[in-house]
Amino acid sequence: MSNRDFQQLNLSDNFLFPAALEDPVICKLVLECIIEEKVEELEIRVEYTKPYNSEFKCIRLDVYAKDTVTKLSYNLEMQNKDEHNLPLRSRYYQAQIDVGNLEPGMDYKKLKPVYVIFICNFDPFDKKLYRYTFAMQCEERKMMLNDGAKRIFLNTKGKNHSEVPQILLDFLGYLNDSTDEYVQDKSNEKIRKFMDELRN
Repeated sequence: MSNRDFQQLNLSDNFLFPAALEDPVICKLVLECIIEEKVEELEIRVEYTKPYNSEFKCIRLDVYAKDTVTKLSYNLEMQNKDEHNLPLRSRYYQAQIDVGNLEPGMDYKKLKPVYVIFICNFDPFDKKLYRYTFAMQCEERKMMLNDGAKRIFLNTKGKNHSEVPQILLDFLGYLNDSTDEYVQDKSNEKIRKFMDELRN
């Protein structure tokens, strides 16, 4: 790939996305933008395959990050094509990550929170939201299970501008238009830092 071709790629490109998020500064900025919580120090693996047994389907994660301070796990996937399997795929990814985070003999209380995040260039649930966040809940009493697992689906084609932070709107916009022109009118310090890091 020529340098000119590379510069014309958007961050949503399947090659550029994991390459960019391999940088801990960029990955931290992206995660804080998405989950709206502070992230500490990250250990990152990109295009990471987690095989456990040859008899079972293994997974390859675009970006797997673990906070070395809080021990939280994050999986980020860039999804450019709707294969109509994201709910079940996210369930399987979460299960595989949990298996890898609990060593033999460890108490279940040691299992740390995990975020499975799919960033989509389409609306996975057709509700026109920029962000769909799912966590286990009791159907009878609307009581949260609090098992530490969250699955988040981002949609770059959302319409509910007033319900999400501007920084998230800017990030999702940048995925589809990773140009200097797009950056010029963005005033948020964190998103400008993120974009500056990407371009350096």
